[in-house]
Amino acid sequence: PRREIIAEILSQIDRLDLIAYGCLQTATLHRRSGTPVVASDWLKRAAVALGRAEASAAHSLELAALEMRVSPAKAARRLRRLMDSSQGLTPSERARTLYWQARCAQAVGDAQAATEAMEACLDWVARSGADQAVAPEFRADADARRMLETGFASHPTAGRLLERVRLMEAYARHYDPRARAEVQGAPIEFLALGQSAIRVAGQQSDGLKPMAREVAFYLLDAGPVERDA
Repeated sequence: PRREIIAEILSQIDRLDLIAYGCLQTATLHRRSGTPVVASDWLKRAAVALGRAEASAAHSLELAALEMRVSPAKAARRLRRLMDSSQGLTPSERARTLYWQARCAQAVGDAQAATEAMEACLDWVARSGADQAVAPEFRADADARRMLETGFASHPTAGRLLERVRLMEAYARHYDPRARAEVQGAPIEFLALGQSAIRVAGQQSDGLKPMAREVAFYLLDAGPVERDA
């Protein structure tokens, strides 16, 4: 829905810089959603709207992100040029450049280079506060998140990013009509006043063994365990 909303907004404005920005953001959303071909089309529209030969840093980053899927070496060269260019990168752009350098190294099997680049990314995020620049990438990329969880468990910035990713997923589930409909379709009800009972989607769960019922009521009464416990 968000992609369609952006497309509708773009049809209502006539400033080329805003059109280019909207096309670029739509390309990013499609890439993260797993539709790189559509993302590439939106990226081309962004380039047409800009109307210049030299791409912006944000545009180059999105190109590298798409290239990483098919040619990590080519993406890595683009990222090196971006880091070495005279045009200054914003803190968020630098964070994303370091992130994609780590992912390119990981894609070609260079574990040491991937670790070094990811550590540089985390250190930069810690100094600049650019968490939100890379958190959506970790959310969309299981391999990158696994790398963060297994290789940087003791890094404080890694923990902060993973927590942000979990919050993003929680909000997405909360506002996703399909997810909410699924949850509402099969609620579990505990009736503890009078004769105790457990209902699933409104139906009596007579098949539960006594021990299972006792454990279920115990867990309900005990409540969730705090993460730090």
